[in-house]
Amino acid sequence: MPGSRSLLAPEEAAVLAVLPSFPTRDRLYVVLGLNTGLRLRELTSLTTGQLWDGALPRAFLRIERAQLKLGRSPTRRRSVSSRTLPLNPAARAAIAEHFGARGVAGRATTTRPLSRMQVTRILRRIYVKAGIDVSSRLGSHSLRKRFCAKIWAASGHDIEVTRASLGHRHLTTTQAYLPSGEARAHALMLGLGPSADLAPEGSGMANVQVRP
Repeated sequence: MPGSRSLLAPEEAAVLAVLPSFPTRDRLYVVLGLNTGLRLRELTSLTTGQLWDGALPRAFLRIERAQLKLGRSPTRRRSVSSRTLPLNPAARAAIAEHFGARGVAGRATTTRPLSRMQVTRILRRIYVKAGIDVSSRLGSHSLRKRFCAKIWAASGHDIEVTRASLGHRHLTTTQAYLPSGEARAHALMLGLGPSADLAPEGSGMANVQVRP
């Protein structure tokens, strides 16, 4: 849900606090969402073999083109490439907890994968138990936007690193995920060019005007 707002830091802490009371499968969706930034349709398309080698969690997660947004589009799929993401300790722990507890061996694919609607309902139940108002534009995309906020902060506000982490092709898409003021500032920065009129040195004027 692109219109969803980001999960805030205190809300993330509340979600993580109530997660142990939910099944390992439900916890896995939340932890992967917060630590990989994958979209809901990408999360629900994952197979056991992509996460678990039969004995241990995988160190890297390879997402095939067909699993990614527009990866099946007849006209745009050629512009989409597969992605390989590192799985951090939190993600690997959640994978081990889920598949290890089930005694899953081999590379079998997940049986009866959940639909996006089912996972959305799971997330809603978790949010409610965490005491979060789900009517405040909180949705499945809120995990992805929280991931974006953490990468944005950890990278020292590096928009290129943030773009790459989200798998966006264009910086303008990433801008929409940033706080409104910062998104606007970056849009203006990207529009600067040789036609920009700078105030004369020593004039005391700091404004920059950009011709359309």
